[in-house]
Amino acid sequence: MVAHGEKTLYHSNNFGSTWETIHPFLDYGSDAPSIRSLFLYKHYLFIGTKIHAKYGGVWLFDLETRKLKRIKIVKNQMISALTIYNSYLVAASGSCKGISGNISFCKIDESIESEKTYWHTCQSEQKASSYLDLSVDQNVLYTTSTQNKAGISTICRVHLAEGIVTVCDSVKGHGWRIVNQKEGYVVAGSGESKAMQWKKKVV
Repeated sequence: MVAHGEKTLYHSNNFGSTWETIHPFLDYGSDAPSIRSLFLYKHYLFIGTKIHAKYGGVWLFDLETRKLKRIKIVKNQMISALTIYNSYLVAASGSCKGISGNISFCKIDESIESEKTYWHTCQSEQKASSYLDLSVDQNVLYTTSTQNKAGISTICRVHLAEGIVTVCDSVKGHGWRIVNQKEGYVVAGSGESKAMQWKKKVV
């Protein structure tokens, strides 16, 4: 398992009995970006950064070789969440300003093996400052957004095959976290929590 601090990783191979401290951006000194999100795939760790004008984006860190490479350059947005959907790495990103939040994806094997990684951005029905979380179960992928001026955020279904993000529900406050089982989900907003089970809404 892997956890993170501001610029530090904490790695355990024995279910948390002992921990190793890793500084993946040590070579970057005071310019090192801060960590915002993680996703572990085999021995490869994908790291999403907070907004950083020089080294922001998505990084790939090999826990075996300790090699680090940047696979996505993003200078004006944070990488809020990362997940794997079938053979793709999916990233949710955005900032507190503007309406440029987006969901992007790339082939996971390409990101590991190739010198250059090609990313694709989904088209969205709505404009959000940022997408905040991702959850996938049995080929169903959801994302949540920051709140709008009315204090409402959206819960969206991500259709990677079509490259679109569609709105399916809303929640009060920022949509901090979501977890799903097939189409059903539970979302934790900053203003309320909401559960959806087979089209029957439970508040």
